[in-house]
Amino acid sequence: MDEQQRSRIRDDLQGFFQGDLLFDDVTRMLYSTDASIFQVKPIGVAAPRDEDDLRTLVRYAYENKIPLIARGAGTGLLRSRRPRPSPRDCLTGFRSA
Repeated sequence: MDEQQRSRIRDDLQGFFQGDLLFDDVTRMLYSTDASIFQVKPIGVAAPRDEDDLRTLVRYAYENKIPLIARGAGTGLLRSRRPRPSPRDCLTGFRSA
C-alpha cells in the first residue's frame, strides 16, 4: 500500500475514531516485529479508546476490506504477525474484555 492510500485511511478514521492513530515510520517499524525473526511493517497502528472505537474500527475495516490484526499487551509474542503486510494493528487497553 502506498503513502496516498495510507493517508486516505488515516484521514477517514480521524473523522470518527477517538483513539490514537499512528501511521509514522517509527511506530510502524516498532510494530513490525514480535519475538520471532519475521518482520512485516503494518500500514498503521490504531489504539481504540473504548469499545465504541473498537466497533468503529472493525466496521471500517470490514466495509473497506482491510484485514485487521489485534495485538494485546505483549502476551502473544511469537507468530502474532502475518506473513504479509497488515493495514492496521489494533492495540486495546481493555482489561475486562
